[in-house]
Amino acid sequence: MARAPDSETPNAQATNAQAVIAAALLELLERDQPCATATITASSGSIPNEVGAQIVVDARGERVAGTVGGGEIEFRTIAECKAAIAEGKHRSFRYHLTDEDAGGIGMMCGGRADIFVHVHKAAPQLVLVGAGHINLELARLMRPLGFSVTVIDDREAWANVESYPGAVVLNAQPAEGYESVRWRDDTYVVIGTRDRDLPALRALVGRRCCYIGVVASKRKALTLLAHLERDGVDIDAIAEQLYAPVGLATGGRTPADIALSIAAEIQMLRHGGSLAHLRVEPREHARLRERRSLKSG
Repeated sequence: MARAPDSETPNAQATNAQAVIAAALLELLERDQPCATATITASSGSIPNEVGAQIVVDARGERVAGTVGGGEIEFRTIAECKAAIAEGKHRSFRYHLTDEDAGGIGMMCGGRADIFVHVHKAAPQLVLVGAGHINLELARLMRPLGFSVTVIDDREAWANVESYPGAVVLNAQPAEGYESVRWRDDTYVVIGTRDRDLPALRALVGRRCCYIGVVASKRKALTLLAHLERDGVDIDAIAEQLYAPVGLATGGRTPADIALSIAAEIQMLRHGGSLAHLRVEPREHARLRERRSLKSG
């Protein structure tokens, strides 16, 4: 009979460490908590851990799982992770280990570690209130752009997983469906119902979200706002989030055209873009030709 090993092999230890990292990361993201993983990508000299070692850090700057070696290198790594999460951007840094950093454990000074910090955050959330033609087209556009999609509509014939693959489908009235949504600062809402726009909009007041779009004409949008004010709703409380009518003036009129204009508006706001064209202007072509002409002359 083969004798069981007294200890795990290095490969088994590495596999277990990766599993712990993955589980911790998944748990944080399932709770919609941003976090970061830091990985030693290269090293030279003596360092307290090896290339590939990882640590998971949450937004508070707390170590959740893993290690890059403890001591000063870990303290610096955790600080870099916390700063990267706050900024929302990946980063790299190089850490030079000294005798003092080594803590008198006999390692040679001069060790160096290159560490990459990867920021992880939950996908931005799109809540579609109403499962009509426009929101159906919008869901198709937004999922490839990295959004998680939730659809709220009490009509099962319209709101179902066959029509909205990969989405969370809630067959409920808007206010009831909202109770199942994890509202966040990166939640985008688009209201496009057959006859529930006013209660859907009213029930959103006070909820965490960055964007409330309403599929409507200007006349209908003004009517909705007037009704809200009549009901005692503080319009100023949602003014910064409210986009009614929703979308950019791209000119199309089909459901797909309108969905594209909404997607463009959301992406512009999400990434801090503008309405400016990216093309090279004709006058710039003319200046370039003039410079070339002068050089050749």
